[in-house]
Amino acid sequence: MSDKPIIIYHSPCPDGFGAAYAAWRKFGYDAEYVPADHDAYPVLDVKGRDVFILDFSFPVSMMEAMHASARRVVTIDHHKTAQESLAGFPDVKFDLTKSGARLAWEYFHPGTPVPYLIQAIEDRDIWVWRLPDSREFLSHLDTLPFSFEVWDQIASQEKAELDEFIAAGALMVQKFESLADTLAADAEPVTLFGVEGHKVNCSYLFSNDVGVRLYSKSNSFAMVWWLEPGMLRVSLRAKKGGLDVSAFAKRFGGGGHPGSAAFRFKLGTPECVDFMNRYIFAAGQ
Repeated sequence: MSDKPIIIYHSPCPDGFGAAYAAWRKFGYDAEYVPADHDAYPVLDVKGRDVFILDFSFPVSMMEAMHASARRVVTIDHHKTAQESLAGFPDVKFDLTKSGARLAWEYFHPGTPVPYLIQAIEDRDIWVWRLPDSREFLSHLDTLPFSFEVWDQIASQEKAELDEFIAAGALMVQKFESLADTLAADAEPVTLFGVEGHKVNCSYLFSNDVGVRLYSKSNSFAMVWWLEPGMLRVSLRAKKGGLDVSAFAKRFGGGGHPGSAAFRFKLGTPECVDFMNRYIFAAGQ
């Protein structure tokens, strides 16, 4: 049985992988890295091992089982919908005002400057956009694989290389925004729990950019939905300081942040059929 630390991180998610990258910069491959999503909980033997859960949290029953078996469990998260369930567990690092990647970097590398890559990821993940070129940087980063070596190369770029990387991303942003405008034009009204917003079907890649256009249009919320093999996925967006869409997502079994949340259904289940009939094929209620 391995005694390596286990790094469990939210996937597929740039913030989750950024948190894993922060751990990788500390442990290298002297740790086991395990991607996790809320419809794909990993099955792990954690007995006697150090477990780090990054940008993610498990149901309370699973957390209790891990704490009972592992040598230590450290949870680093920032999702509002996880805050209550994590209360009472030891070694929880939680901060709504920071991204999972930044929290992980600060935990594993205290006193070390946060790399531009991590700062840029945070800009988008919690929708603060403090850095002037983070959008262009991220548009380029999004074309690259989730690879520790690749990300380390990007994070280690000198200024001239970084400027070239950002310049290439600027061209991608122009095209992406044009596509987002086209997709947003197909939006339709939808009502969730008595609140009116707009919905559209498009790839998850556009959930942020199309979402902004839709919630700006309604001054309320946006609902972006798409199909994956065996799954209906729904992403909600709202302007910062506005409607708390995580409360909506939680009512459908999902979670997230006040301005960015999501949930999903297995296709063919009664819950999925009911949701599609009410909110996809009809205008909601």
